[in-house]
Amino acid sequence: MKARYFPAEETQEIQTRAYWFFGFIATVLIVYLFRAYDLQINQKSYFEGLAESNRMRVVPIPASRGIIFDRHGIPLVNNIPSFNLYAVHGDMQDPEKVLTRLAGLVSIDALPRLRKEFLDKKDPYGTIKIKENLSLAEIAKVDSTQCCLWAPCSP
Repeated sequence: MKARYFPAEETQEIQTRAYWFFGFIATVLIVYLFRAYDLQINQKSYFEGLAESNRMRVVPIPASRGIIFDRHGIPLVNNIPSFNLYAVHGDMQDPEKVLTRLAGLVSIDALPRLRKEFLDKKDPYGTIKIKENLSLAEIAKVDSTQCCLWAPCSP
């Protein structure tokens, strides 16, 4: 096979195009690197705040069915609101104190079992059910002292 030789002008033109192409690629890469630096270093606290607020979202879902009747008009199911008390291990500084405070607010039947669950918990952001079917009085007690449960506070 014969080797093909390009004229000097054509070789120069190919080299110029290659330099422009690689220059363009390098410029785009530098722009991407600066943008990544800006997002990860300069705007770190903004995105941490977004992630923290997105970690747990409480969305109330109202029961829209009401009472379910059978074909003879006899009520089969009646919707009664029930409230459960959950705790997230990762949100508490001292789980033992929080459980003690909660035991003073609501009657907890299985306090030793809950203490063991908290100590054995591997996932810091998993929830543990403390009590089911809280009364309105218990909800009010827990809600009024909510700030004092997770961190020490003065009365």
